[in-house]
Amino acid sequence: MSDGKIDVGELIDRHKFSGRQILIIALCTLLMMLDGFDGMEIAYVAPSLMREWHLAPTMLSLVFTASSVSAIVGSLIIGPLADRQGRRWMTIGGTVVMGVGSLMGAFCTGPNEFLVWRIIGGLGIAAVMPNAVALGAEFAPTRARSFAVITLYSGYAIGAAIGAGIAAELIPAYGWQIVMIVGGVAPLLIAGVLLPLLPESIRFMVLCRPGSPKIATQLRRINPAWRFGPETVFVIAEPPPSGMPVRALFSEGRAVVTLLIWVIFTMNIMELIFLSSWTPTLIHSAGVGLDWALRVSMFMQVGALGGALLMALGMDRYGPYIVLVGAHALGVVAVGSFGFSIGTGPAMYIVGALMGAGIMGTQTAMFGLAAGVYPTAMRATGIGTALAVGRIGSIVGPLIGGVMVKSGLPVEQIYLIAVLPPMISTIAIVTLWRRSLRLASSQLTAALAAASSAAE
Repeated sequence: MSDGKIDVGELIDRHKFSGRQILIIALCTLLMMLDGFDGMEIAYVAPSLMREWHLAPTMLSLVFTASSVSAIVGSLIIGPLADRQGRRWMTIGGTVVMGVGSLMGAFCTGPNEFLVWRIIGGLGIAAVMPNAVALGAEFAPTRARSFAVITLYSGYAIGAAIGAGIAAELIPAYGWQIVMIVGGVAPLLIAGVLLPLLPESIRFMVLCRPGSPKIATQLRRINPAWRFGPETVFVIAEPPPSGMPVRALFSEGRAVVTLLIWVIFTMNIMELIFLSSWTPTLIHSAGVGLDWALRVSMFMQVGALGGALLMALGMDRYGPYIVLVGAHALGVVAVGSFGFSIGTGPAMYIVGALMGAGIMGTQTAMFGLAAGVYPTAMRATGIGTALAVGRIGSIVGPLIGGVMVKSGLPVEQIYLIAVLPPMISTIAIVTLWRRSLRLASSQLTAALAAASSAAE
């Protein structure tokens, strides 16, 4: 292997997973763990904040949504910027901002100051998530992309579960501030680790910096046996960046797919944030101890992790749609029955874990689908924009939860009402599946017709 044109995507696809690729996906998984911890820490400290600051449910809802608002703005800006400027520095910078927002929140003495630092932290969360997913997808071979992306995104559930465990064990002894301190110090330490270890995406460099010597360097780190001459030209069988990456999401037949993905992300994230934000408080309000309520949150995250990994294996083997439709249906059933399981011991944990698998695990699996739908030149834009639109649901979910709690509805009725978003999401994924089947059928018909004409 020396001079001439080399298709980088084909080269990576032909090669087995190397230690270098595993390291990069592991780093991205670690970033998602930090994202999960910091993104969900507000849910774990919420009962303590309500008691200490005498917060009404509506004010608590505003605190819940603060980071979501900044994350929406951040995703809309950072995704297209990363598709132009690269993933690496956006990811490292976002990790630092995320850590600072959490750490400073630990020293706040009132909700207004806390709100400001949640907004700042939300900008960091917005930078980390789509870029970590894009980096992991772009270093993985196509045959295992769904598994790699879903595995690394499962780090979000792991981080959230760790946060719930830390909150359950340490808040009674040290106060809610300990959760925010851990959520601040850990990203700042990890950012220092990322500087020498986290590379820029090879696929991105081929598209946007084709003359960079780092392309050959990164490829040799995947396989030291590869050799490239001075006249080697690196190419990739994907379109180059367009002038408007967001507009490209609606070109070349992508409009319907993009809109359906947005619906699914919005409904899933609305439900996910509602469940994560309000479940500990709702369980506690039903007379269950706070430590037990927080452990239910931990079981939800464990269910999300297990469900996502099983879906990753199933999606690479059976295709994404049949797996995602079944998982969405599980979410509908689990959410509808959870209210009736509160206070029933093991059943509450079991249904909570199933709810985590069907809602949170399904949203994790959706990243695998989205990462495969969009090419490199718009991958961060596609994922980031879907997250930005989806995070509208993260604003609405907690607000609706606050209204329902304030109205005094029984917990069972609250969870029955909460079934509506996953039902809408299920309809959308079925629609996307049917469209995919029609497209595959038309492509097969065209291929057979072309083969028949050639034979004649």
